[in-house]
Amino acid sequence: MKCFFFYLLRRAIPVRILTVGKKRSQGTQLLVHEYKEKIGHYCSIEDVRISLANTNVITKYVVQVVVLNEHGADIMSNDMADLIGDAGRRGSSRLVFCIGGPYGHGPLLHKRADLTIRLSSMVLNHQIALLVLLEQLYRDGINCVDTDILAAFRVTPQPGVLLEEARAAVAREEYVIR
Repeated sequence: MKCFFFYLLRRAIPVRILTVGKKRSQGTQLLVHEYKEKIGHYCSIEDVRISLANTNVITKYVVQVVVLNEHGADIMSNDMADLIGDAGRRGSSRLVFCIGGPYGHGPLLHKRADLTIRLSSMVLNHQIALLVLLEQLYRDGINCVDTDILAAFRVTPQPGVLLEEARAAVAREEYVIR
């Protein structure tokens, strides 16, 4: 029997973060690796660095594009969680966040963007912006899983097991009636 809250489940779509810029510092790379491991328990995440010459190439390959710059919309953490969850519900195959380089983003990317948001009203170095974005994705990934999957399946929070347990329960059609 299916759970009453089954319709609330959010599909964990793959997330890609495109960063324009040169080589990262070792400290930043260590933190990026740590966050990718944490986020990887909830969804697939890919971190891609591109050169300035390739900034407009990505526009034809992705489904939902979120551009980050200081002139974008101000959103709260809850709004970010909704953005991630809604992308999965709308049938997007991938959610792509674009962090610009020293000269921002190209006009084609701005035109292609489904949404433009800002992490701060101040201009942030692309390495700092990446870490802030990863932290938000990590927090919001936990929120999506906690509110939907845990409520529906009464799963005890255990990092690294949440999504796997929920998927296994879905496959076995073992849902809890509330």
